[in-house]
Amino acid sequence: MEIQPLTIVGLSLTAAVVCFFTAMTGSGSGLILVPLLILAGLTPVQAIAIHKFEALWTVVSGIRYWKNKQVLTLDFSWYLFLGSAGTFLGAREIHFISNQTLQIIVGSAIILVALLIMFFHRKHDSTKEIKLWKRIVLIITMFFFGFYEGMYGSGNGFFIAALFFSLIGSNEVKTVGMITVLAAFWNFFAVLTHLTYGSLLLQYALPIGAASMTGAWFGAGYAMKSGKNFVRKIIITLALIGGAVMLFQALGK
Repeated sequence: MEIQPLTIVGLSLTAAVVCFFTAMTGSGSGLILVPLLILAGLTPVQAIAIHKFEALWTVVSGIRYWKNKQVLTLDFSWYLFLGSAGTFLGAREIHFISNQTLQIIVGSAIILVALLIMFFHRKHDSTKEIKLWKRIVLIITMFFFGFYEGMYGSGNGFFIAALFFSLIGSNEVKTVGMITVLAAFWNFFAVLTHLTYGSLLLQYALPIGAASMTGAWFGAGYAMKSGKNFVRKIIITLALIGGAVMLFQALGK
């Protein structure tokens, strides 16, 4: 396809702004950027591949969360291993699944998750040990979260956050920190898979990715200064908007 420099510049600037806010949630950039990339003339698979690359903004924001010890570390190695395996498989499957069907399912689920976070939040007593069965549930589900991350990924952080908030009442900022670090690894594996299939257009991915990382660096710092209540509101707001946008785009085809 013909390269449109002005389009790339516009998408890059948009990515910087979007990732400033999504760095506060650990997810959500694809809810806005994937539809815009498709409108710019890319195929759904190409748009998702570029989203996986620009989602490497999670590397820079993840570093900030980790350095400031704002990451849930309990069972983290299990989350990373199982999620990465799922990501590899998911990134392969996306080349064979209807994007419209996926958008309808995911868009609806994201809105439901936003409502879950809004109305059902369990306060966790940090002095009590988390029950073993809850830890096992969280570990097993990471494979499926990783699979979805590789396959599409948009809104995945909202799903993970909702599970952690409702099941163990985890701290909002540390949960986002954990999601961000995991996503950095998962997106790396997804990018490698898309490169193998030739669906990643680097002339779009490189400038958009650089802009995303810049926005994410400042967004992560702002989130840690603003506190967990602010982060919680951002998660709910972006989930509701993103889910509605995804449904509108899918049902409008």
